[in-house]
Amino acid sequence: MLGHFAYESLLIDSQDQIVAVYDADVRLVAIYGDYAKAERYGSTKAAEALGRTPEESMADSHATMLREIIERVIERQEPESIQGGFRIQQQRISFRADFSPLQTPEGRFTILRLLDISDQQDLLRELNQSDEHYRHMVEQALDVFMDLDLKGRVQYVSPNASRVLGHAPEKLLGIGMMALIHPDDRENMRQCLRSVIHRDESDTFVYRFHHGDGRWIWLEPSARRYRGADGAQRIGSVTRDVTKQVLALRKTEQSDRRYRILADSAFSLVAEVNETGEVLFVSPRFRERLGKPELIIGADFGRICHPDDVSRLIRIVRRILDGMPVEPFVTRFADGVGGWWYGELLGTVLANEDGRGRILIFGRDITDDLEEQEARSALEERLSSGELARGVADLATDVAHNLNNLLAIAVGSADMLKRELPTDSPAERRIEEIIRASTDASALSRQLGMIARGGETSQFETIDLVELVHHIEPLLLTSITPGSQLRLVLQRDPCWIDADASQLGQLLVTLVRNACKAIGDDGGEVTVSVAEAASGLEGERWVVLAVEDDGSGLDGHPGNRILAPDFAAQSPEFGQTVPRRITEAHGGVIRVGSPVGPGTRIGIRLPLLSLDGALAIQNEAGPDSGSLGRVLVADRDPAACKIASQLLAQAGYQAVGADHAAAVLELVAAEPDLVCALIDFEMWRNSPISFASEIRARRPQLPVIWLTGVADEPPAEAPNLETVRKPLQLETLTAKLQQAGVAPGSEIRPR
Repeated sequence: MLGHFAYESLLIDSQDQIVAVYDADVRLVAIYGDYAKAERYGSTKAAEALGRTPEESMADSHATMLREIIERVIERQEPESIQGGFRIQQQRISFRADFSPLQTPEGRFTILRLLDISDQQDLLRELNQSDEHYRHMVEQALDVFMDLDLKGRVQYVSPNASRVLGHAPEKLLGIGMMALIHPDDRENMRQCLRSVIHRDESDTFVYRFHHGDGRWIWLEPSARRYRGADGAQRIGSVTRDVTKQVLALRKTEQSDRRYRILADSAFSLVAEVNETGEVLFVSPRFRERLGKPELIIGADFGRICHPDDVSRLIRIVRRILDGMPVEPFVTRFADGVGGWWYGELLGTVLANEDGRGRILIFGRDITDDLEEQEARSALEERLSSGELARGVADLATDVAHNLNNLLAIAVGSADMLKRELPTDSPAERRIEEIIRASTDASALSRQLGMIARGGETSQFETIDLVELVHHIEPLLLTSITPGSQLRLVLQRDPCWIDADASQLGQLLVTLVRNACKAIGDDGGEVTVSVAEAASGLEGERWVVLAVEDDGSGLDGHPGNRILAPDFAAQSPEFGQTVPRRITEAHGGVIRVGSPVGPGTRIGIRLPLLSLDGALAIQNEAGPDSGSLGRVLVADRDPAACKIASQLLAQAGYQAVGADHAAAVLELVAAEPDLVCALIDFEMWRNSPISFASEIRARRPQLPVIWLTGVADEPPAEAPNLETVRKPLQLETLTAKLQQAGVAPGSEIRPR
């Protein structure tokens, strides 16, 4: 009967579905499709089920549910669908049942379309399980999966980006990766992207990525190019956080570098020997110093040492193996070419896996130190033995200079007296004998001075202490240890003193070095100051050169005792008698201030030269004297200065005198009508060239003539200096003035 229904063409005969028709009484009136499969869904065969209700053809639970659905569809005329499953013969069956109402002239019917979806459900279940497994893997993975477009913008990032990169995945989408990469690593990333785009391969490298918490982490990417579902080119990247590995590698490299520096510098000599003395290992520096490196490993350690040191070395090795303390010891080693060098060593026991002891020997090459110490000792011995000779030389030089000044006065006075005698006076011959004898005596004093000059060490001259400190500032900076700094506090006005610049410079460098040692490795500040002190008794003026540090102080030691010989033996860092000797040789006093606590101040007080010492020499000539100009005369001896002024007066000049360098420079600047300067060479024999430069800086055109009674010729380093030898005579002096372009060419007649 149902074959006449219009809906029959809609029924599908398929291996995967069954179509059944129920009437209003819920009786099966037709069935189409896989009959065999239909029989599996009930206990009654398909042919026997026709005309029966669900209760008559299947289990009660299924029958009840089927009746309720069919009655509801017929009554409401609305379709329904259900999914379910059951197990038959150990096999799970999954199905979907679609119920559709059908109204015909013959009555109301319900069409049941039953679809077997077991295979689809199994596949979906597997897909869900696979997706869940993949999601779990991605979320827990150490690697971050990322897709970029060809411009480096993020198109996809795996969920674990929050944990690894510190950024939520949705926050990374669409942004350019370069914005989060360290500026120093961006060029490497650009090269990596270009390599992937053009060659579909990338070089392995690491880069720094800005983590969400603000720190930089190290990432290592691996990227390939692919084409997406939309046809666009993509770059797929698998990126791993390698921060711990990079930091560990750098720490290892730093440790290895520190070890190599330590082995190559502080302990450049490193060796390992077993308990029998066999050499197991030597450092490169040790091997280089020993020579013949192929013969060292496996050799007896005693064979590379000096024979006289072997027995002592054996005793030391036994003490080390017994765990007894050992002081650093010095051993001589063969250098491979027949010579010997010295090593200062220490040793310790290394526990071996087999329980046998091994000895690690380490130390340094002290050959150069010992040679330097021997040279220093020999120099100190030579200096000590030459002190007496220097004393005699200094005395002889002073005697020669003072004697020559006295003879200059005698010759000058006799020459002036001779010129005042009437013609054919009988006293003229005796005066000439006085002049001749005094001249011969002056020649002898010059010879004595030249002989003594060879042993001279102290070279005093008039110097500006402020300028001296500025001059040696670069040398002081080389003495400052790392972490410390030098500060200069110097007064602006010159501080003229009579001093040996070399000795004062050496003294200042020594004090700065000692101050740095007192500060130690922590660093600090060393201050060097120069300032005038308050005037002393009888108008004395002083200048104080001070060195001050902010170190640990002297731990309560009495300040002035550190310069005593007994304290010097206990504390070589501060205890030096040389500073005291140099200071006292300059007529000064050294004082140390170090209250208990940090900081030490060492002050050196030196006598300050005053411009008040300039000699106001009155010209003793008549009213016409000085018509040829004013001449500056500089000599420490006032009498010698006076006799020179008298000779100048007879020659028609007016003399202006000075007894030290400060006065000379002041007068050169203050007396614009000076036509010449006569300066005693003995006053500035250490640096006549530099002093002449100071004068030329103030008066470029002023001629300078040096007065000397010790050397016949100018010094070798200054052959162009104009000199005139003492004792002065009128003819000699005027000739030199004419040569310098000062005196007129006409003969000068005595007054």
